Amino acid sequence: MIKVNVDGAWKGNPLEVEAETILEGLKLAASSGHRNVVLENDCKNVMDIIQKRNLKGLWKIIPIVEEIRRHACLFSSLHWKWIPRSANKAAHAAASLAIQRVCSSEWDSVPPPSLVDVLSRDGLPCPPSV
Repeated sequence: MIKVNVDGAWKGNPLEVEAETILEGLKLAASSGHRNVVLENDCKNVMDIIQKRNLKGLWKIIPIVEEIRRHACLFSSLHWKWIPRSANKAAHAAASLAIQRVCSSEWDSVPPPSLVDVLSRDGLPCPPSV
């Protein structure tokens, strides 16, 4: 089981951005060979839209949500979990740095130095060499 925690940071429609980050998180998990996933996000509206299939009046994100649902079928188990923003600080910091192009938007083993502090405060282990 792997936990995929996503957050979006962009100028524009926040629902579209959050949906895109969920899609990218699912793509990354699938391409890494993970089949049992917990996907966490702090945007309750998008999480509800994906799970309840209620897209009325949300035509801009319909294609993204449909692609999310197609990717969801790739997993043996996929659990959707809304978390409060206060519990999503590491993903929020990573998204903010990525939009500023301060660090790469992807890393899998050694976090960029600019994220070590927030990861440590969230109780996530960071390599001692960072």
